[in-house]
Amino acid sequence: MSAFAKGILSNLFSKTAVAGIGLLTVIVVSRFLGAEGRGEIGLFMSTVALVQLICDFGNSTAIINLSYKHNNKNLWLSSLIWIALICLLTFPVLLLFSHLPFVWLIPPAAFLYSIINLNHLILMGNQKVHLRNTSLLVFPVVLLILFFVLSNLIGFKQSNYIIALFVALIVSVIVSYSMCSKHLKSEQPFAFEREILNKGFWAQSAQAVQFFNYRLNFFLLAFFILDAALANYAIGVYNNAIILSESVWILGHSIAQMQHMKMLNTESLELNFKLTNQMAYLNFFGTLLLMLVLMLIPETFWGNLFSADFIQIRQLFMITVLGVISFGLSNILNHALHAASRFKAILFCNLIGLFAGAYTALVFIPNYQLMGAAAAWSIGLFVSMLSYILVYLYHHVKFVAINTLFVQAILSMLVFLASISMFRYLNLCSELHFIQRFCISLSAALSISVVLNLIATKLMYGIKRHNS
Repeated sequence: MSAFAKGILSNLFSKTAVAGIGLLTVIVVSRFLGAEGRGEIGLFMSTVALVQLICDFGNSTAIINLSYKHNNKNLWLSSLIWIALICLLTFPVLLLFSHLPFVWLIPPAAFLYSIINLNHLILMGNQKVHLRNTSLLVFPVVLLILFFVLSNLIGFKQSNYIIALFVALIVSVIVSYSMCSKHLKSEQPFAFEREILNKGFWAQSAQAVQFFNYRLNFFLLAFFILDAALANYAIGVYNNAIILSESVWILGHSIAQMQHMKMLNTESLELNFKLTNQMAYLNFFGTLLLMLVLMLIPETFWGNLFSADFIQIRQLFMITVLGVISFGLSNILNHALHAASRFKAILFCNLIGLFAGAYTALVFIPNYQLMGAAAAWSIGLFVSMLSYILVYLYHHVKFVAINTLFVQAILSMLVFLASISMFRYLNLCSELHFIQRFCISLSAALSISVVLNLIATKLMYGIKRHNS
């Protein structure tokens, strides 16, 4: 087995294990604290992620690219200084948001999360994939065990989760630093690496926009649902549905990280184009299969697994399927553009998706609440995917048969219209909401388009080999 395949399997195993442990944590938290308590924890974690997002402007994936040519110790210290500065500046800002749960613990949590991320970036930059994957397991294991123990000893309180969270973060910082510390040894005098901000700005701007693609609707649900308890309830249900949907991306993240490193060490544009196509097909069909499995699980299962509060989750899967499979494509294209340092292009694609998702959210959430939030999430990711495809093809136009793309687009549109017509005129799945029918139809059209592209690609390569 090649090192590339081993890397993908290692990533897949560790991310699956992390997701599995994370799912167990979600189950335990949901059963112990209910939808309202889960929503409060979800709002806290989303706010922590927002602060960490700003920290990551000096702690982005650009460090992986820079670590090949720059002193790792300087990169690490420069990033650490930036992280500490941002977290300190966050405290006065939080005076305006004192109503948030556990508000003064947000900067310390973001600081610890960012250090862990920094240590993992250094490991990835030095191609220590297996060590990074091992380190990834530490935090969720400690969090799950400690929260379960505290809840059974003290009682079911949100504060138990926060205590377990900080202990898990501190342990993970220690373990990840011990793994990367040998790459930080250098006699060279310290000099602040401005490149982490110069290159990191564009890389993290794209990530920041993508964060809002993922998480904006948490805050909008809290804003539009005036009753605090009802808002926390809605956020709790929505949070679990999105976490389960995003867990399907484990396969894509595992593939894309190895694809990224392989492309950094390959100079041939054509080979990189072929690799990206292969990984895109593999990721898309794997993601589609996993999402179909989630959609087929009966709603009573989720009620028994979490609690009766979460029985609506299956209905949301009918909507999030579009976003999940759309990201299955755009994730691979994102990493291909990232490896080519096309950070502005990534930012552009994510911005287009954010505008589409935000507009849809502002229209849908006041009227449809949970379903509206899920629809906005999916539509934002779908529009972002279309942007990624157009930008990627623009940069690789000499490898593309334009005529086949027009045929795919026309046939896909016909499939979409046919699906909508079947739902409407043949009265199929009449129990589904119109938003669900729309997202399922668009997902079917996208799947047909990918199948047609795969067939066209195989035919083209077959003709080229025959002619040669």
